[in-house]
Amino acid sequence: MSFVNELSIEDNAAPPSATAKITAQRIGNLLRNRYQDFIHKREAGNGTWSNSDFLSFKNACDKLQSEEYERFDEILREKQSDISMALSSFDYKFLFVMMHTGKKGAAENILSDMKQWQRELNLASLIADNTPNDDLPFQVHLVSAEDIQQWLAAGTRSSVDLDDVEIEKYGQIDEPHQAFYGLVSGDQIADWWKIYGTRLFTKNIRNLLGKTEVNDAIKVTASQNPELFWYYNNGITLLVNSVEPHRRNASRGFERGCFRFTDVSVINGAQTVSSLGMMAGSVGENLSNIKISARFIKLSGNEDIANSITKANNFQNRVLGRDFASQR
Repeated sequence: MSFVNELSIEDNAAPPSATAKITAQRIGNLLRNRYQDFIHKREAGNGTWSNSDFLSFKNACDKLQSEEYERFDEILREKQSDISMALSSFDYKFLFVMMHTGKKGAAENILSDMKQWQRELNLASLIADNTPNDDLPFQVHLVSAEDIQQWLAAGTRSSVDLDDVEIEKYGQIDEPHQAFYGLVSGDQIADWWKIYGTRLFTKNIRNLLGKTEVNDAIKVTASQNPELFWYYNNGITLLVNSVEPHRRNASRGFERGCFRFTDVSVINGAQTVSSLGMMAGSVGENLSNIKISARFIKLSGNEDIANSITKANNFQNRVLGRDFASQR
């Protein structure tokens, strides 16, 4: 059992517009070449999991929760401090993902055992039995090559474009990377959440932490002291691929401007965005009175700079190395 960290694909032989199937194959080949010594090899007709595979995986995850790191390879041991921190925190979710190269699904008895194991993990953590699956701190998933192909295909269509974003008291920076900054109203942010949901956070290493004290504090300030929100909140940072200022901006000065941003991702402030979005129905007009500092940084596909900015923006928060593992 091992972790994959900072994985990227460098294959000039394949065209940039590779299909989801080709991309999935490239990922598989790269994983195979890079982690050949750590891969558990088993010949199976349908490429899915057997009962003995499941039991071995479950046993390994149990050892991980017991922090018996000496039983694992050096790739996982490098994450030891991060895992220990996460195990002692209420802010993180553990997703135990069983991957295979076959089609979707598995034998009925394995699926039943997976559900029972997930239930036992969460009951041991005193989680209510009726908690929605997405909110469970311990989740067990079965992922096939077919699933990966579908996700990759969906990812090519999931670009988030924000039209008519109104920024108050805005400014502009041109070098070394173009950026616009200013104040954005809470109702606009709530609208983004309503339309796109978690797709806004595709490049965010933290994504959402669920119900936390930070989220609760954001909601309390928004509902009770909207005029103080700007003073209490760090604001949000967004990476964008392109910026199109409205033609009328020139005649309005910098007091208020309207912009169109394409391929947007919120890399810092996900909790602010989701909290405002979730409370839109209960607060109503108050959200329009809330002002949030926002930065829109144009990078046009420069992934190295994007990763550096993402890490730097989250450095001041409690972000562990494992949060970065799936971003490359």
